[in-house]
Amino acid sequence: MTGARVTMEFDNEALSGALGRAAQVLDSPEVLMDEIGAVLEAGVQHRFIDAEDPDGTPWVESLRASLGERGGKTLSDTGQLQLSITRVVSENAVAVGTNKIHGAIHQFGGEIVAKNAPALAFTLADGTAVVTKKVTMPARPFLGVSATDRADIADLVAFRLREALTRRDAT
Repeated sequence: MTGARVTMEFDNEALSGALGRAAQVLDSPEVLMDEIGAVLEAGVQHRFIDAEDPDGTPWVESLRASLGERGGKTLSDTGQLQLSITRVVSENAVAVGTNKIHGAIHQFGGEIVAKNAPALAFTLADGTAVVTKKVTMPARPFLGVSATDRADIADLVAFRLREALTRRDAT
């Protein structure tokens, strides 16, 4: 080769060890998936605190919250929904969600209609009694991946790979 050049020499044993550790991170990613799930769970918890969806759009405020009832936060009446957020980890995936039946109507919005009666009857947070055939709930997405979540996950994966590649102990 003529002109300028850069030569890199590798210690084959050290390189093999580093690549082997990186492969372990990639071949057995359950721990990494669990850590990614923890990042996603934390993101959901922040959305409950900030009352916004994964894109940063504020949730439509509930009547109870606008009146300052029970802490005055939308989707935080009893705290059950927020406390129900969990993750399920597999070898190559992680799912974050809730087992609360009312989670879906809050996440996606929709209409609630009476099933076993001619109408719905309930009392609003301000004490107003309501009898109606249906209620339309606005979507207040709390599940999803925000830009911050994506950046945190990318940082986590880069850190774990860098850690695996630079560790000197045997595999």
